[in-house]
Amino acid sequence: MKKGAAAFILLALLLSATAALHGQEVTVRGEIRDRHSEEPIPFATIRFHRTGFGKLGDSAGGFSFRLKGWPSDTLLFTYAGFEDTYVRIATTLKDVRVRVDMERARPAAEV
Repeated sequence: MKKGAAAFILLALLLSATAALHGQEVTVRGEIRDRHSEEPIPFATIRFHRTGFGKLGDSAGGFSFRLKGWPSDTLLFTYAGFEDTYVRIATTLKDVRVRVDMERARPAAEV
């Protein structure tokens, strides 16, 4: 009888811990656009700064992450021909939406 009660308590604790972890899921989503033309920038790279964790945006300039927790408080957006853009996010929120306006890179001087 005592073994059954202990097993039941252990099972209840495991289920409540799993529910607590599942409840900590966070989402960040948004869109990436050219600052001047306001056209979407397709397939830009989005990474959490200093982690290497990231992905490509979609064909419409959109992106979305669903995470168990925030790996970093800064997102880094990169795309060929544009300046790298850093965006700080509010890691106290569970659902973050951002619009990123990327600046075109200045042409390099020839040597």
